[in-house]
Amino acid sequence: MKTTNKTILASVLLLAIGYTNAADNSKIQIKQVIVGPQAGDKPSNFSINISLNNNYKNLNNWQFGFYMPRNFRQTSTSNRNLSMKICDNTNQCTRLAYQKAKFTDPDLSTVFTTIVKPVTSYPLQKNKKYTISLQHNSSRAPQNYSSLPQNFFITNNDDVINLATTPGSYVLTKATAKADRAATIKRISSNWQNSSTLETPVDVIPSPAHVTAIDNTKFFSLTDNTSIHNLAELDKSQINLWQKALQNDQDISASVDTKETDNGIILNKVGNSKMENPEGYNIDITASTITVTASHDAGFFYALQTLRQLWFKQKKLTAMTILDTPKFRYRGVLLDAARHYFTVKQLKNFIDVMAAAKLNTLHLHLSDDEAFRLELDDYPQLAKIGATRGYGKQIGPMAFPQKNLGKTAANETVAQADTAYGDSYSKSDMEELIKYANLRQITIIPEIDIPGHSRAMMKAMPEAFYEAADHTEYAGYGDDSLPVCAYGSNSQFGKKFTSTLNGILADAAGIFANQTTLYAVNNEISIGGDEVFNGTWEDSPECQQSPWKNMSELEKEHYFLDNLNDDARIGKLKLSGWHEFVLYKNGELNSKHGIAPNQVGHVWVWDSSSKSIARAVTLANASYPVVLEYSDYLYMDMTYTPELKEPGLYWATKFADTYALLSSTAPIAKTIARTRKPEQILGVEAAVWADVIPSYSQLQYMTLPKLAGLAEASWSHSSYSSNQPNWRSLANRMGCGNNGFLAYLHQTYNVTYRGYPNGISLEAPQACNN
Repeated sequence: MKTTNKTILASVLLLAIGYTNAADNSKIQIKQVIVGPQAGDKPSNFSINISLNNNYKNLNNWQFGFYMPRNFRQTSTSNRNLSMKICDNTNQCTRLAYQKAKFTDPDLSTVFTTIVKPVTSYPLQKNKKYTISLQHNSSRAPQNYSSLPQNFFITNNDDVINLATTPGSYVLTKATAKADRAATIKRISSNWQNSSTLETPVDVIPSPAHVTAIDNTKFFSLTDNTSIHNLAELDKSQINLWQKALQNDQDISASVDTKETDNGIILNKVGNSKMENPEGYNIDITASTITVTASHDAGFFYALQTLRQLWFKQKKLTAMTILDTPKFRYRGVLLDAARHYFTVKQLKNFIDVMAAAKLNTLHLHLSDDEAFRLELDDYPQLAKIGATRGYGKQIGPMAFPQKNLGKTAANETVAQADTAYGDSYSKSDMEELIKYANLRQITIIPEIDIPGHSRAMMKAMPEAFYEAADHTEYAGYGDDSLPVCAYGSNSQFGKKFTSTLNGILADAAGIFANQTTLYAVNNEISIGGDEVFNGTWEDSPECQQSPWKNMSELEKEHYFLDNLNDDARIGKLKLSGWHEFVLYKNGELNSKHGIAPNQVGHVWVWDSSSKSIARAVTLANASYPVVLEYSDYLYMDMTYTPELKEPGLYWATKFADTYALLSSTAPIAKTIARTRKPEQILGVEAAVWADVIPSYSQLQYMTLPKLAGLAEASWSHSSYSSNQPNWRSLANRMGCGNNGFLAYLHQTYNVTYRGYPNGISLEAPQACNN
């Protein structure tokens, strides 16, 4: 049965199992959590000591769990010195053991959720104090609230007791808050000083290519009698966008006709020969007319976005001419809806904001280890089992950050261990969303991540995707890689795996086929192909057969994908993926078993720019369609600053602020300069992975104002005209409160942003000093 709650992020469903009364929960209290390098740790590693008071009752069959984006599983190479124990205040102790369930059973510990229990009988007695010690973890020490252990819980005979903490509960043994604040202040000053001083003639984001003939003595006035003269013969849905914009922005009910006239808003269509870039547009503003000229619906739509910013809070528009075209044809955002579910309404709102910034591609990540979000008629268990997680479920509590350690709005709730969390998108949901996005010139590219990051698929359909006899230690984050060596096998399992996977990919791609946007690739689906770890499938019985036996894990992946692409159903699709799906780890192409460039939709190049510029050049020179997504500049899930309170990850950079996205122009320009085929660099994408983004309000916090930097870097030619980022101009255009791009987005689409309601003042106070 399909889950019907489409607002799970705003209204959490709790499992009806046991102990969920908040008043009772307070009787088991976490008094303090000490985290960081302690005696016996290397400076880069950490330990945890958790002080616990049990004022509730005796607990005899208990387990202790929490979420932390670190792994407490001991392997042959990690956590070799890990020691876990619990002691009471009389120093009576026992060891704790990591609890991992059989794969086909409901989850216990998995990925970054850790559950431990005593190895001997050790009741938690009423009115006693305990210390849980998790010593000498070999992972990197946590450096902000997002990376701390959180959402602690105790189970007692499967009753779940959630244990509350606050930011004040934590003590970091290597706290650097003052130094980090100083680093933030230094960066803010440095960004401003190192900015280009180029001024932009109009307050529009992204900045237009050319603005000329500005006459400050003449103005076009928007009035109640303003009419739209649709000489371009835009269809009803497109012209409705113009009418609704005038109604919403200026309370003007504009009439529409096809008269040739010398007043009002005139829409003229020209041939491709006169407007070489189909996304380009011209706007000519005089005292009596606004004349918009374009060759394609996309150009008219982008002209409207410019005009809406120009007439924001004013009815008079200065006479001028704007000639505008984008720098890149691909301007996108990867949005992870697998780790955290966003409603269709929220996705539409996000699409509105993207469209306002003239972005044109939503790369929608629909499956991962944590969930499979897309409903497919022939495979109902994928969504029935794979879209919901929580304690006692097949997919356990995964990726569940704690609300008071993040930036979730007060009126939104987030998951705890005992939350039945999740939902899925029906075919009609996606058709509705595609229609909405396409009307706003945004293509949606679906991503079903394989062969790694596939744990939710495997948990939902183990009969097709789980090779029980594969005991490989490094199967990703925890048994999350499909059994690729079974593909095409004549074994019963191989036949099931092959036919099921082919059907899922073909059916998923079919939902997103035949989009109406300018650059949509028909039948495109991304299969991801990233992060298959060393040694994956090492112990797989299927992989002991020829030709798999002597291949590395990436050779196995490439051979599998090559065979997959040869299937009759899959061969009709355009497979896309991250660079690993055609490149070896050394950056070389798999010319023997790689999918050919003309059979690929897009290749997204991620990882740091220092590592990946060469990869992008190799791919472009080989004629692959390349999109740049450098993690140190373009990952919006990274933290704005290294301060303790700032949410986000920081493995790629500690300063993923708006300036970072804007300054991505430097590695992008370097990449283009180094390739023999610059035309194969199609554009730029920013990623919003949702591992530590548990709500839509926090998604807004992490992406705004950063999205403005992406828009400028992907559209504006002027951003590439100087060695210095055009930060002062962008900051001024974002505004400092009631005016500017951020105020426009808030008023028009009811979104908030980091620093609301004071505009860009957190990142560029210099812009707001006057």
